[in-house]
Amino acid sequence: KEPGLNPVAEVEFSWAFWKAHIKKAKDAKKPVNQSLVNEFLGVMSNSCKDPYNNFSAFPKGLVDIAKIELEANNPSLALEYADHLDPSKLDPSTNSYNGRTLPGLRQSYYFTVAQALKAEANWHQLEKFSSEVRNDRQIRWANKGDCFIERWGIQARFHLGFIDDAIKLTKGLLSRMNEWYVRADLAKYLAAGGHPKEALLESLKAAKADGPFDLKVNLFKQIASQLIDVERSESAAPFLQAHICIRDSKGWSIDDEVLSMANQLSVDLVGHSLQNVERQVKLTLDILLEEFDPLLPGVIKTVLPNGKSGFLTDSSGSDRFFGTRDLKIRPSELSAGLKVRFRPTTSFDKKKNCQSPAATDIILDDG
Repeated sequence: KEPGLNPVAEVEFSWAFWKAHIKKAKDAKKPVNQSLVNEFLGVMSNSCKDPYNNFSAFPKGLVDIAKIELEANNPSLALEYADHLDPSKLDPSTNSYNGRTLPGLRQSYYFTVAQALKAEANWHQLEKFSSEVRNDRQIRWANKGDCFIERWGIQARFHLGFIDDAIKLTKGLLSRMNEWYVRADLAKYLAAGGHPKEALLESLKAAKADGPFDLKVNLFKQIASQLIDVERSESAAPFLQAHICIRDSKGWSIDDEVLSMANQLSVDLVGHSLQNVERQVKLTLDILLEEFDPLLPGVIKTVLPNGKSGFLTDSSGSDRFFGTRDLKIRPSELSAGLKVRFRPTTSFDKKKNCQSPAATDIILDDG
């Protein structure tokens, strides 16, 4: 072994290296030179008594190096570097900055490894890794980090052929992570499991939910295909056009499956503005959701002190929770006794530790 560094020299070297090479590489979005990484690893492995001490930049530096490689589409190298770390020795806490809660080092490590395994389509290892992360009782999560890794683990189970498991687990995940892309996952699993109509409804809900229009590019292709499958091809064109238009705006090519559907539906490949296509998609979504998942009548029961959430009572007498994102009206319009229409859903009740009735897409009842 090389002669050991004293503790002060260890810390000084680690931070000097991080600032001179790792931070510079992060800013430039380019990997750190391989020989420099080997030098960093050599000092960490052979000359440090405790590279995991609270003042050392060795663990942070190595996680950053792995993240840089992952962003440069080198997942195997990211995994190779991450393998030099012992996650049990990484800080499991979160950080605070400007009033925000940020991921700690252990969460950053978990994220990097999980994303690299997903990028490699190493589904067996990703499913195993997700389970190991779930069993970590020390870590404190920021920004629903545990939900993201659970989602990737479910994706792994789906690719391994456990479709019913993927459906069940994703329905549970939706109660904690009610995002459009999780619902899109569920739609994909339902379609693969032989539930075409239920899959279409979940896809439509995903498309309707909050989220950047262009990020839903593959979801729109999925909806067009599902509409054709349930013999509703007359409604598929706007979604296929959205998929084509978004890809064209980003300079991406169109695959053969989309070209075949475009030919079948007589959809033009060029000549449409993204703004007009988005407007047509929203109109078609409203029509389809009113058909497949009509709004139900309800009455606002209680508006909570924050003025942005509360409970409504449905026609069966059950109370349903709602929050800001569920409203299609201004919170200032809410008052007890107000007649509304809504779509039924569920949300996770932390106090009861179970799913409870909820409402979304709440609008005024003009009738």
